[in-house]
Amino acid sequence: MAIGDSRYTPEQKAAVIAACIDGPRRRSVPDVLRSAAAGTLMDAAGERRLDAFEGNVGTFRDYVARELRARRRDAVIAEGGDDAASILAARLTAVGEREVVKLERKAARGKTTPREVREVSAMVRDLVKLTRDAGIAAPAQPIAGDRGRAGARG
Repeated sequence: MAIGDSRYTPEQKAAVIAACIDGPRRRSVPDVLRSAAAGTLMDAAGERRLDAFEGNVGTFRDYVARELRARRRDAVIAEGGDDAASILAARLTAVGEREVVKLERKAARGKTTPREVREVSAMVRDLVKLTRDAGIAAPAQPIAGDRGRAGARG
């Protein structure tokens, strides 16, 4: 196999991605690959079974993650945020929100250090500036699900 050649056909990749993301219920990559190995995996259109094949879980997780990122990017662009700064700022803001939630959970257990608080605070300051510069409106309130989960554990 030459460099750049794929071990998996485009049909196999599409079938696994469709089964993981688009099926009637979301399935894990290992579960879908068990179906593929048994020869029971349907093609992306759901019309016929593919020949049995063995797949690497890590490789197919990467394919699924790439597809999810592409779909998120396309959704942002479809909503009118077609410049790169807005897309990146929105993604970084989501990372910042997750970090704040993690810090809140650690603080509830009494496990935070001053350094962690300073690092997250600096990141939040930078993200606020970035979102303002990119013209992204600040949320009216924190994400309810994240705050609720963090508070429930404390």
